[in-house]
Amino acid sequence: MNLDKLLIDATGLNEASSARQRHHALQQMLAEDGHSISAKGVGKWFERESLPATWLVNILKSAQRRGRRVDLKNYI
Repeated sequence: MNLDKLLIDATGLNEASSARQRHHALQQMLAEDGHSISAKGVGKWFERESLPATWLVNILKSAQRRGRRVDLKNYI
């Protein structure tokens, strides 16, 4: 799964943004929707190149609430 592309599309940041900025933006987006995770926790997903399915669903829902078109098939 292309987690970097998913993160860019879900947060609305551009490709020039740093990994730290992306992780923080995703953490903020999830927090605004009532989910509790730290930016470090998000960073660990990308270090391991593994994203828990529950969080994947939360990310997709959060992105869609913000009008971002995120289709899972684009990241597999």
